[in-house]
Formats: sequence, structure tokens, C-alpha cells
Amino acid sequence: MEVINTAFGPQYVEPEKVITFPSGLIGFPQFHRYVVIDREGGEGVFKYLQCLDEPSLGFVTLDPRLLFTDYAPEMPREDLESIGVSSLDEALLLCVVVVPPDVTKMTCNLRAPVVVNPETRMAKQIISISPEYETRYYVFPVLESFLQRTG
Repeated sequence: MEVINTAFGPQYVEPEKVITFPSGLIGFPQFHRYVVIDREGGEGVFKYLQCLDEPSLGFVTLDPRLLFTDYAPEMPREDLESIGVSSLDEALLLCVVVVPPDVTKMTCNLRAPVVVNPETRMAKQIISISPEYETRYYVFPVLESFLQRTG
């Protein structure tokens, strides 16, 4: 078990929970090991993607399929195969969220989700070839609607 100090205090990381990005994330190629931290006990919309190699680096994320039921970006086959998945149906998806001081202006990157092979814990941030997905999609109205539907 590994212990890291994060913005949330000390976190205990079990080796089987570590996600490996062989190429790092876009903009952060030198960092390869991350873990998903769920601050709400597993059922929350938001997850925190915490870097283990640099504890000051972390990203708020969400599973786009939770909020956007028709989310189906087309991905280059070779990118998916590089982490051992043949389709997004086999993968965990996380989109990076930017939360400004005015949360109603919160955006998420639907164009380049993080794709995780749940079996091997290998991951890659893949840029979709589907032109309809934005890098700065205003997510607050969709989130508000989701929370009204689900309580």
C-alpha cells in the first residue's frame, strides 16, 4: 500500500487501484501513475484523478456516459488497441472538468476523454475523431438536470 498526501489529505492507495498511462496525459507526458479517488463513496458524479508521481497534480473528472446517455465518440482504433480495448463499451471513461469560481461556468472536455482498460488498468487520453464533441462543453445545465432527475 502506498500513501500520498493530496489536497484531500493522506490517501492510501492499493497497488491494484493504480492506473498507468504509458504516454502520460496530454500536457503531462512525464507522469504515468494515477488513481481515481471518489470523495462520495462510489456513487458521486465527480471523481478525482490523482497523480501518484506528483501529488500536487490532480484533475476533477466525470463519467460522460452518466450525464450524456448518447455519448459515443469515435476513437482511432490504434489508440484503443494500445491499451488493450477494442471498443469504448469495454472501457471506463473519464472527462476532465474545469471548475472555475463560478461553478455555473464549469466545463468538461468531451473531445479527449481518458479511456481506461478496467482489466489491466492501462489508460490513455484519446482525442476523438468525432467533430461534434467540444473541449470546453458547459456541463452545469446538464448536471443540474441530472441531479433533478436522480435526486
